[in-house]
Amino acid sequence: MQKRFHELGAKKAEIEASIKPVQERYEALRRQQQDMDRQLAPIAAELKALRAPLYEIDNERAAISRALNGQTGKP
Repeated sequence: MQKRFHELGAKKAEIEASIKPVQERYEALRRQQQDMDRQLAPIAAELKALRAPLYEIDNERAAISRALNGQTGKP
């Protein structure tokens, strides 16, 4: 059993060594993604604030459309 234990340890080390380059590429890309997420956050907040009036307009138009039974036609 000790022999098998050490065989498995060697196999594990071999697999971990083969994974390392892929893991490093993955982690590098994740860091880039996190940097981009930090840059996007304030832009997303600004867009949300700029779009807020559209939400209110769409809600009011929907209410009017329901009241008119969809007969919005010409003004």
